[in-house]
Amino acid sequence: MVRAPSLLSGCEKNGDVFFGYVQVNQANQEETKEEINAGKYAPNKVLKVQFKKYKETFLVKFDKNKIFMTDEKGNVLNLEGCCSARKA
Repeated sequence: MVRAPSLLSGCEKNGDVFFGYVQVNQANQEETKEEINAGKYAPNKVLKVQFKKYKETFLVKFDKNKIFMTDEKGNVLNLEGCCSARKA
């Protein structure tokens, strides 16, 4: 059984935005992890996060308190099974 990955994010002082994940196979405890540089932070800028090992791509933008999943135009997505990013 493979557990869903844990996602990580961070922003360096120079504005580089990093995203990563760690996924653990519960059968053999083997970890798969990857970290990528998604680009430079700018307010309302849409960043493309593309994990090669996990074969997952998504778009995000963020402010100093929250990360938002978006479409290509920067519109915030409301994901099934998740609270709206626009609610407190």
